[in-house]
Amino acid sequence: MGLRSYHLSKFTPSSIHSSLEEKIEFVQKHPIQPQAGQNLDLPFKPLKTYYRSSIDDAVEHRKWLSYSADINKIYCSVCMAFSNERQSNFGNGYDINIKHLYKSLVSSHRTASSAYIGATKNADVMGVIDKNLADKRKIQVLQRRKILMRVIDIALFLGRQGLSFRGHQEKAVSNLKNRSVNHGNFLELVTLVCKYDDTLNGHVTQAIKKSEAQEQRALAINKKKSGPKE
Repeated sequence: MGLRSYHLSKFTPSSIHSSLEEKIEFVQKHPIQPQAGQNLDLPFKPLKTYYRSSIDDAVEHRKWLSYSADINKIYCSVCMAFSNERQSNFGNGYDINIKHLYKSLVSSHRTASSAYIGATKNADVMGVIDKNLADKRKIQVLQRRKILMRVIDIALFLGRQGLSFRGHQEKAVSNLKNRSVNHGNFLELVTLVCKYDDTLNGHVTQAIKKSEAQEQRALAINKKKSGPKE
């Protein structure tokens, strides 16, 4: 692709099928605002065209405005990407008319600008959400790693001491809250550590709740299968 064709490609309106990310990326390649000089004569005043003065004399940079010296037209990068009006002057290239060039923006540009602002805000929000989800995932992975380390330490302790893992009466995890039952060396040690370790305690508490819920579902299914007694 030659330099000229590459330059012109930046002034080709995006397709209505372009994704939001593609449209935002297109706008971010602008503005293209060449200055006079270097064998380039501009048909307008750059300072008056690329910038505008507000009522309080503040200078505002028209970042949406791009000029193609190759075809001598002014474009609105936002309109090219977001305008629903395919025949928009600013979207398809505005033939320079000094008499009307310095007037206020057309409605199609305002609409496209609103669409762009909304899109970038949405992209920022989605970026924050994605980051929060990623951070939450990292925390979960770290928690599971901590839990695993504690379980491994308990298992290593039992092995080093030559102690059996299981007790004489095996009970479901949901029965761990019953302190009148000896749950075996492993589960008893887990229960003991839970008293002083919030990480493991939270995990065991959730495991007990899940086990209780599974038991309730199993009882309900068995009751439904057995049917009413005649």
